[in-house]
Amino acid sequence: MNLLRNFLFVLLFIPFLSCEGLKSSPGIEFLGPILETIDIKGRLEYSGRVVNKSEASVSGALVRYVAENKDGKIIEAVTIPLVGSKGSSILRGEVVSFQLLLRSRADSVFKKRFSLDYKK
Repeated sequence: MNLLRNFLFVLLFIPFLSCEGLKSSPGIEFLGPILETIDIKGRLEYSGRVVNKSEASVSGALVRYVAENKDGKIIEAVTIPLVGSKGSSILRGEVVSFQLLLRSRADSVFKKRFSLDYKK
């Protein structure tokens, strides 16, 4: 009964969603794989590239990294801004490189996630 009530609530709620929340992403994507290396102290280092595939420039783009230990607890989270050739905006078709050096040692990281975000 509870499942049916939740399902009906969702069906009634969907027409009231704002169309602004359904906008597509600006078109920034990782370009190729993200290279993971381990430095002499055993810390993780990542380098990669991002490309703007949209028709307009994108400002305020961020790369986010989250590392978890074997218990699922977050042990490190890093956010870095992506800087294009014209400052904080990444132009249409522009490729931007990034690099992260973490405090976490490779043997303490069980799960990791990368994401691309942008400020509206």
